[in-house]
Amino acid sequence: MSARRLAALVVNHRTGAWALQCLESLRREWARSGRSPEDLELVVVDSGSGADEEPRLLELEERGVRVLRVAENLGYAGSLCLGYRATHGGPDDAVALLNPDLLFLPGSLEPLLDALDDGSVGAVGPRTYLDEELEVQLPPNELPTPG
Repeated sequence: MSARRLAALVVNHRTGAWALQCLESLRREWARSGRSPEDLELVVVDSGSGADEEPRLLELEERGVRVLRVAENLGYAGSLCLGYRATHGGPDDAVALLNPDLLFLPGSLEPLLDALDDGSVGAVGPRTYLDEELEVQLPPNELPTPG
């Protein structure tokens, strides 16, 4: 197991309840893998959700999540860039770009971090399912290549 830190970024636009579940599932997996809570940085960028979302944002903050509030909707990429600039990690740390409706299931985090530690890849992605029973797997997301 490496000593790698992880900054987890979630973009929130009226999805605070899901963001909370996402980050709590990540915390559980982080702890299950024996990693230090101090090496996990959680950042939520609230992108123009409005006042109705404030109770959920406060709950996230009460649970130790850094919440960045932006009045206008920056979009997914703009919000991730803002969140990334707010992290405290170093050049060797990992960054997770997470959708708020994602859940980390038992045993799902460690293989991703192990793959990054191998040094031959710069990005990893998990198998994705529509259900917690792992019966409906989503097709792979083909990423563009430099070619």
